[in-house]
Amino acid sequence: MSTEKSFYETYRERVKEGALKLDKAPKEIPQNILWLKSIATERIEEIDNGLSDKIFCFRTHNRKEISLSESMKLDKSEGDYKFGSSEHYVNLLMHYAYEAGKKSREDDFKRATESMNKALEAITEIVDNAGYIEYPENY
Repeated sequence: MSTEKSFYETYRERVKEGALKLDKAPKEIPQNILWLKSIATERIEEIDNGLSDKIFCFRTHNRKEISLSESMKLDKSEGDYKFGSSEHYVNLLMHYAYEAGKKSREDDFKRATESMNKALEAITEIVDNAGYIEYPENY
C-alpha cells in the first residue's frame, strides 16, 4: 500500500493551510470591498455582457427575479432578497478583485516612489546650495 499522498490530498492540505492564515470573517464588510464587488459586477454583466450558461447569477426579491439595476435601487433590508451565482461568476469576481488589488498596490508604490524622489531632490538641492556637496573637477 502506497503512503504517497494524492494530488488532491496535497491540494486540500494547502487549501486548509491557506484558509487558516486568513482572518475570521468580519462582522461588517468594508465599503471598499462592496465598491469593488459592484465594479466587478458592472464589468461582467453590463460592460462585457459576460453572462452565459456557465457564468450567471440570480437576484430575487420576495421570490420574484429582478435585474442588476433593480437590485441596486432596492433597500435590501426590506423583504426577502437573495443573490446567488455560479462558480465561474465567483471566479471572475475573484479575478477582478485580485487585479484591482494588484493595480492599487502598483499605483501606491509609484506614488510613494515619486514622492520620495521629489523629497530627495529637494534635500539634495538644499545641501548643494549650502555648499556641502563637492563635485570632482574631472567628473
